[in-house]
Amino acid sequence: MKNRSRALKILLVTIFFIGLFLVLRTYDSPPHLIPAKFGEVSLRVEIADSDRERKQGLAGLSSIPELYGMLFVFDKPDKYGFWMNGMLVPIDIFWINEKLEVVFIQKDIYPESYPEIFYPTSPAQYVLETRAGFSEQFGIATGTVLTLQNTITVSE
Repeated sequence: MKNRSRALKILLVTIFFIGLFLVLRTYDSPPHLIPAKFGEVSLRVEIADSDRERKQGLAGLSSIPELYGMLFVFDKPDKYGFWMNGMLVPIDIFWINEKLEVVFIQKDIYPESYPEIFYPTSPAQYVLETRAGFSEQFGIATGTVLTLQNTITVSE
């Protein structure tokens, strides 16, 4: 009976470590945040430059830090549509042209708006999502420039 109990413990510990290994193996590294300035406001942006990252976006987050944004990077300007699929908190969305100037803003979009899709009136190469109220709190308007510390490119 002792041998059986010991074997079961060894088996359970082995299964635990195999599971842990598989989880850690598939874990993505924490997001790389880039310092940016949006008008007069300093913030940190996470870059979403692959199809997988752009599809995930901010979905599933239960809160968004005040001076944080996710910057969606596309290979060419277009009228990219965004929706609130999987979102848990309201956001502001800024469409930004290749000169890094805001060309359109959609404020205070709530998760309940899904499946509505929001489109800009002008083509944009970048889209920045922040917590709702960001544009009002910091006076971000059409024409405001986003300055990034690092250059960015599309990874896929």
